[in-house]
Amino acid sequence: MMRVVVVCIFGILLASVTTSGFAQTDSGIFPEWIKTTIKFWADGLMTDTEFKNAIEYLIEKQIIVIDTPIEGFDDIIPSDFTKIISGISFVGLDLNGVDFTGATITNVDFSGTDISGRDFSETIFHNINFTNTDLSNSNLSNHDFSNMVLRGTILKNTNLSGTNLNNVYFESVDLTNANLENASMKKTIMKKSILADANLSNANLQQSSISQTRLDGTNLRNAILQDADLSWSMFDNADLTSANLSGVQLDNTNFRLVKFNEANLEGVDFRLAMNHVKSTYGIAVNLPEKDFSINCDPRKMEGVMSNLLNNSVQAVDGQGEIDVTMSSNSKFLTIQVKDSGPGIPDLDLEKIFEPMYTTKTTGTGLGLVICKSIVEQHGGSISVSNKPTTFTITLPF
Repeated sequence: MMRVVVVCIFGILLASVTTSGFAQTDSGIFPEWIKTTIKFWADGLMTDTEFKNAIEYLIEKQIIVIDTPIEGFDDIIPSDFTKIISGISFVGLDLNGVDFTGATITNVDFSGTDISGRDFSETIFHNINFTNTDLSNSNLSNHDFSNMVLRGTILKNTNLSGTNLNNVYFESVDLTNANLENASMKKTIMKKSILADANLSNANLQQSSISQTRLDGTNLRNAILQDADLSWSMFDNADLTSANLSGVQLDNTNFRLVKFNEANLEGVDFRLAMNHVKSTYGIAVNLPEKDFSINCDPRKMEGVMSNLLNNSVQAVDGQGEIDVTMSSNSKFLTIQVKDSGPGIPDLDLEKIFEPMYTTKTTGTGLGLVICKSIVEQHGGSISVSNKPTTFTITLPF
């Protein structure tokens, strides 16, 4: 298998094999000379101007003869050769017809180019600039794009399944209907982007930050979002079934018709999100206007309220209302959490605070048991009633 080295400086293209449009008149001199020249230039021992002058000298002395003018890149990179493309700027150039199959592409600037609809499955990328590049409908599966910066990139309908996107910075990137199944996106930062109708099932977004991003109709089934920051994003008809959302931050996050079935919501505080969610977004949480002060362990009581609110969110299944009310007399504070869900079966109602008892297919059945224990440690009581489902906590002042 022969290798092709393509170098573009000041609009000059070189190939170390004879291709259509190029002819060698001194096959003994050309290969070693150009090899040494490229090495000197790549190592910084030759300036761009010196390199340009050297190439012009070869052309002038007819060591390289251009026998057919070539305006584009067609046939410069033959599809049956191993290609190494390095140190090139394709900015503003027409790449229509260029075959990158099997190429190793390093330190290349694709800014503003259209390379949509390509199969890059056998292409190797290192240190690439895809700013404002159209990669829609391309196959980029199983690539390593870790630590890249993507701004304005179009990745509509692109296959990115199994791709390493750890530590990638996305800004204004369009990933509509992209396939990111099994992708690794740990510690990714994504801003002002679109993930509408994208498939992120089984994707790992642990400790990522996704802000000002639309996730309309996004499939996040079984995705890992542990300790991620989803603040200021919009989830509309998204599927978070069985996703791991433990420790997620939801400041000003909007949810509409979102499926949380069997999702891990441990440590998630929906209050920051739901305070800003109107009824048009599927779930409305109505909080009391008046505050009360009592002597308690704030961390434990926050855990109780978080557990009750999470249960209500799962009960309404993306559409409904949750009411939190507080009232008091001279001795006790009463807190009620009420939701518009289907209710708890009467047979389960009597056992709901028993250890290991749960109506869910996953979970330990200890959530409400722990809530009951914490409330009783504070000298209070907790009970539940149906139609509508209402949890009532009574605490002494």
